[in-house]
Amino acid sequence: MKRINILFLLLFATGTPYAQSGNKPLKDVINTVDSAGKKLKNVFSGKKKKSESTQKEQKGGNAADNNNSDRGSVAGKAGSVSPNVKWVDDFQIGPFMGGIAILRKGEINMLISPLAEPILPASKLQLGTLWSMTAPVRDFVFCQDFQKKEQFLVNRHGKKVVSLTAAGLEICDIDCLEPGYICLRDKNYKYIAVADTLGRISKISTPALVECQMLHFSEGLLLAGQVTPGQQGQPSQIAYGFKNLQDQWAVKPAYISLEPFSEGLAIAGKKDMYGEIKYGFIDKQGNVVIPFQYSERPSPFKSGISFIKPPVTSTSDIRYAAINTKGEIVFTVTQKNAFKFPISVDLKFASNGYFFGSSSVMDARGNTQEIKTFLAQRGITAPASAIDIVMPSEKSSPYSYRVSKLAPDYFIYRITDRNAVQMYGIYWMKTGKVIPPVFTTLHNFDPVSKLALAKIETREGPKTKVVHDGYINEDGVFVILKKAASDW
Repeated sequence: MKRINILFLLLFATGTPYAQSGNKPLKDVINTVDSAGKKLKNVFSGKKKKSESTQKEQKGGNAADNNNSDRGSVAGKAGSVSPNVKWVDDFQIGPFMGGIAILRKGEINMLISPLAEPILPASKLQLGTLWSMTAPVRDFVFCQDFQKKEQFLVNRHGKKVVSLTAAGLEICDIDCLEPGYICLRDKNYKYIAVADTLGRISKISTPALVECQMLHFSEGLLLAGQVTPGQQGQPSQIAYGFKNLQDQWAVKPAYISLEPFSEGLAIAGKKDMYGEIKYGFIDKQGNVVIPFQYSERPSPFKSGISFIKPPVTSTSDIRYAAINTKGEIVFTVTQKNAFKFPISVDLKFASNGYFFGSSSVMDARGNTQEIKTFLAQRGITAPASAIDIVMPSEKSSPYSYRVSKLAPDYFIYRITDRNAVQMYGIYWMKTGKVIPPVFTTLHNFDPVSKLALAKIETREGPKTKVVHDGYINEDGVFVILKKAASDW
């Protein structure tokens, strides 16, 4: 079977599953921030807005010296320990995902809640891991009991909800899809287990379909192909559509190219009367929402915006344009500005009306600036050789699925000093709250528990000393800490 040629115009972040550094924290704290995080619902109002530089209010002093109570700023408390801190044993601690976290020590595994209470007590059950394959915690956890030779799923309360072994399956691979969905593959077929139908497994055998992989599954539907054998020596033809979990066509196979849904719309391609592929957008019922009129493949929608490009033969000065979900052009970007700020092909994630690339930031009206300037306008400055934003990665996202679905309300920023010491802080888009860069390791926040795995370390000569290792709340305060390792 031919593979689907899926080409994403926007590149998604990959790389390490979390930000990490093993060096001492910076002594400097950052300045107080200005208001930021415009809501996307104002994007298409047409009202004239002041530029960020004119809106910026310069405030003196350090974040720890200012008390901006209306923003709920607790910057001075970042890295401190809550008086009600909970403690966990000296296990290897993993990030919270879906409101539960896995702790490991040798062959011993356990699940804990956001209150550090055991959901599954310590045992030799293998949790979330299958041989060399690792599946993060989701709405349920994959478990394997080697003594009883049983594979099963438990929910976030630690209750066994379905025995895979009793269902006649022998799972050899796991693929995480979206919240509520996980793909379990046995020796011959692939299946999708659905969290909100606990107690049963919805299954689709896929030898003749596209495999149930992360990039082929979106918003409850599976991208699938249908092959029509060629006649009289002609090659076979394949058309793409979407199937539901009952193995029925939700969108009939009628497209020469198709991509997963993003914000309710999917990029589809059809040949016109001249045999050229034109692209448009369809909804989950197969209705054409934006006509097949683009010669170049658009980007998936993020925060209500898709980027389109003129044909390669075009002599226009327009490098790309942004459209809304009605296909209306919101703004255009010239060749000159696109070269200076290559946001359209470099877009990592969108949040609260801003679009972030690796070196630049664009607002919902097309105004673009360098990341360093964007951060400085929010008081995020420090004696450093580099200041940038750590892009959320697929591996570290709360549910390990495409970042385009996340649109987080915050971003993690990184400050690198002249000695290559890297420290991490947090900026909350809606409130303008800044968490100073005091962490040497920082994961993304889990939207269910609202906790993030973090660590603070210092370097004393050739050795690194762990100051705090545990979970922080959205104010950067440690609420769960790991006990120190025993010397014996």
